[in-house]
This record gives sequence, structure tokens and C-alpha cells, in this order.
Amino acid sequence: MQSLPKAHQACSPCKKHKRKCDKGLPACGLCTRTERACEYNESPQPTPSAGDFAVLQDRITELEDRLSRTPRDSASVASFAPTSSSGTFTDNTQTTRFPSALFLDADCFEWAGMKIPSPTAMIPMDVLTILNQGNGIAGIAQSYFNTIQSWMPFVSKKRIELGTPFRDGGPDLAMLFLAMKLVTTPHEQSGSLYRTVRAFFRTLEDDSILSLRYLQAMILVALYEYSHSIYPAAWLTVGACSRYADIIGLSPSGRCSNAIDTNDSGDVSGALQCAVSLPLSVPQSPFTRLCQSAMFICRVMECRHTSQQVSTEQSISMTNTLTEDLCAFDAILGETASSSPGADEYLSILAPRCLVWSALFLHLDNYCCPEKLGNEPGYPLTGNAKPPEEQLLQVNATLVVRSISDQAHYAALRIAGILDDCLQTQGNLRRISPFVLDALYCTMATFHWVLREGGDDTIRISLEDVKKCLRGLGQGWSLALEYLALEDVYATAPL
Repeated sequence: MQSLPKAHQACSPCKKHKRKCDKGLPACGLCTRTERACEYNESPQPTPSAGDFAVLQDRITELEDRLSRTPRDSASVASFAPTSSSGTFTDNTQTTRFPSALFLDADCFEWAGMKIPSPTAMIPMDVLTILNQGNGIAGIAQSYFNTIQSWMPFVSKKRIELGTPFRDGGPDLAMLFLAMKLVTTPHEQSGSLYRTVRAFFRTLEDDSILSLRYLQAMILVALYEYSHSIYPAAWLTVGACSRYADIIGLSPSGRCSNAIDTNDSGDVSGALQCAVSLPLSVPQSPFTRLCQSAMFICRVMECRHTSQQVSTEQSISMTNTLTEDLCAFDAILGETASSSPGADEYLSILAPRCLVWSALFLHLDNYCCPEKLGNEPGYPLTGNAKPPEEQLLQVNATLVVRSISDQAHYAALRIAGILDDCLQTQGNLRRISPFVLDALYCTMATFHWVLREGGDDTIRISLEDVKKCLRGLGQGWSLALEYLALEDVYATAPL
């Protein structure tokens, strides 16, 4: 009699309840008797053998030798050497307790000369397997530097090409490469990878690891969660990045580094520190412009909070001053964008410019409402009507919002052209930063508002152009599709 087919491994319910499974297909005997759903993993997960470990270690050594252009001794890869048959890799540093004085009394921490213990966390076998798929670390780095690095260059391509990080590479370096792979993987293919990343994060957090590489990895994970609208995880990860930066001494102090540019040529003469408080007219790299744009968003949030605690005159003065600063910065970025004929150069400056537009939308949104503007139908003049100063602020705010919406519409047309080129040449859509999405969404909301106020068909066509651009961007960033879904609320809302 022909035997029935068997699964390669026990079903998930039997594994969970630690029961013996007969591996029957399509359902095992125990699940059939208990009338519960019987599910098998798609592929078997055999226990790695000693030969598997040897192959992985050989591949890591080969990749390091390929990437490194400087000599190093055998101790440089100690963090990636196998130490046991448990399927993990680790260094041999003695585990020590993390000094709580760093948080309880920082002065005492420094006076006593306390040290942060070296990481002892092990790199799980599944992480090493992921890092060695395909072209391994070299492939991950190439994909990352061809896409994300073009608009957010905060990982040194030159240092990785020279093999510098591998000299003291440990679990934080593995975490960074894993995060680089995550953010360059299509969302529909990254479910299990994202879960692996989060699990590895928890492992390193339990090990109290503190390093710049770990922070870089956290930022990339936050970027992945934001660009694919994974909430509340994105919100929480961004907050964790801020607190972690403070722990390792990168607290917000109004400074950002200009040491890494998109060319990353390794010329140390260009590796200069610069303050974001420098005059905006001073030429800067796209990454510094991105940092300056982010600082403007912080200023907007602070202004919104402070304006509720001061007099009307002070609030109007603060609002006008910040609006002028934002518009001046936008003009500077606009000149740079107009002088950037190439797609890569244009996209590198578009991300900070869109953040400035987002800041202006956020800053002026409350001042564009026509309520109590005058004795018009639907808006009767009352004792609480806006004084002339507020009316003038409203007019100026409306003009600025319309202006940046038109500029964003033009940007959407150019982005759409770049998207078409990517599809025709099999280019990667992740060359376009997800930081442009919020400004495009706010532009859609503005066009809906203008249409309700009696806008013509030109505005309707502009609205469709922006929606088309977001649909194209949705092929790379899921957040674009979430914004389009929210736009439907505007389209169907009653007048």
C-alpha cells in the first residue's frame, strides 16, 4: 500500500503545544482529532551542521577580504568567529554589569572612570544566513549605496569599501548591515526580515550595547517603518533613536556633520564639521540641508506651542518671522534644484525642500481658515472677528500655501518623469526619498480646499497629477498609498 505524504517538520500547533506530530498531510492526526487548524511552515528549517558553520565563516572572511583594502591581523574578525555549536557567533569578552551611574549621576560616572562594557551579544544563525544570501554583505552595501545613500548619506561608503568597520566588527555591525538590507527590500518581501530585525534589536538592547552603528541601524529601521506606514512602531522607534542619541553623546545641540557627502570620495579636506545655525546662504551638502530642514520642523513645533502662551501681537510677530525664514530657505533650495539638471542631483535636494514645504504647511495651516474674516455670507462679523493684523496674516498665509502647492505640483511632474525612466530602465524607485510624501499629501489637501472655494479645472488637473505621482511612488513606499487612501476622505467629504 502506498504511504501517505509526510511534511518535513511538525505542524505549528503541535510545536506550540509541544505535542508529538505525525506530520500527516494535509493535516496531522492530532489536529484532525481535536478539530483545530493545522498549519505547516512553507519550508523546512533543518538544524545547521558543522559544515554549514564552516561555509558561513568562509564566506564572511572572503567578503571581508574583498571589501578591505588595508592589511589587518587575524584578531580583526574576532567578533564574527564561531565559538560554539549553538548556531551563534560572538566575541569572548567577559560580561560585566552596565554602570547605572551613567543615568543616575553622570559626573560620578566620569570622575570614577567607569567604562561601558563591551558587547557580548551573539549574532543568531538566521541573521548570518540573511547577511550571506546572494552576494552577501557586498550586495547589501551596493544596493544601499545605489538608493538610500543618495538622499540620506549618513553611512560612510568609503569606510566600508576600505574595510574599516570590519576591524572591530561585532553584533552592532551585523545589525547595521541587516537594517541596510531591510530598507532596500520591497515591502511585500520583507515581512520575515522585519521580524528578524526586531528580534535582533531586542537581543542587542538586552546586552546594553551602545555604539554609533547601532544608532544608524535604528534610524534605518525607523525610516523603513515610516516609509511603509508601520504605526505605532515608527513613532516609537523615532523616539527611541532620539533618546539613544542622547545616551551616546549626540544630544540635539544644533550641530550636524558635513563629513559624509553623496560622493563620499574619501577626501579628508572636505570632512568638516558645520553648525546648522550657520547662515542659510552658505553653500552646504544635501545632507546638511536635510538636517537644516528637520531643524525647521522643530522650530515650527516650538512656535505652535509658544504662540498659545503669549499675546496675539507676539504670536503674530513670531509667526511672520518664522514664515520669512522658511520662505528664504525654500528660495535657496529652489535655486539649487533649478541648477541641478541630473535626476540624482535634483532628488538629493528635493528631500530637504519637501521637508521645508511640510514645515510651511504645518506652520500656516491654522491661519488659512476664513472663519470670522469679514461680514460675508456664512461668516458673520461678530465681536470676536479677526483684527486687521490677523486678517493680513491670513492673506499672507494663504498666498504662501498656494505658492508652495504650485511648486510641489511642479515637483510631482518631474518626479513622475523620473519614475517613468526608472520603470523603463529597471531603475530602483528607492532613489526617491519618502520624505517627499507628506508635502505631496498636503498639496492634495490644499487643492481640494481650493476646489471647494470655487477653483477651476486647472486645479483639478493639478490634483490628478499629484495623485498619479503618489501612485507611482507607492510602488516603492507603501506610505504613498496610505496618503492616497486618506485623500479619498477629502474627495467624498460633504461640502
